[in-house]
Amino acid sequence: MISAIILTWNSEKYIKKCIESVIESAVFAQEKIEILIFDNGSKDQTPVIIKDLIKTHPFIQLTRFEQNRGTTYPRNLGIKNSEGDYILILDSDVELEKDTIKELLRVLKDRKDVGIVCP
Repeated sequence: MISAIILTWNSEKYIKKCIESVIESAVFAQEKIEILIFDNGSKDQTPVIIKDLIKTHPFIQLTRFEQNRGTTYPRNLGIKNSEGDYILILDSDVELEKDTIKELLRVLKDRKDVGIVCP
């Protein structure tokens, strides 16, 4: 399973495409996925968009902070709470190509001397 950790802050322009691209890439790779989203106190429609996606994708989890907690704390919290065999850390404005997860996993599985890859 892949654990995707995504941080947001006022990301209403990007977050839906980001999440949908992660789901599409995981499906293409035939991998189960959990998506852990940490919202740093967004004042726009970001939380509403995420909650709408959760209705049809129960593997998405949203944690909201009252204020911006930066990147280190939310990412470490995501890693600590992840259940996947692999961790995918993304910013909310990233859109994955359909084959991204499959290719990243190929490198990790084929190369035992590699522990981290970046697209």
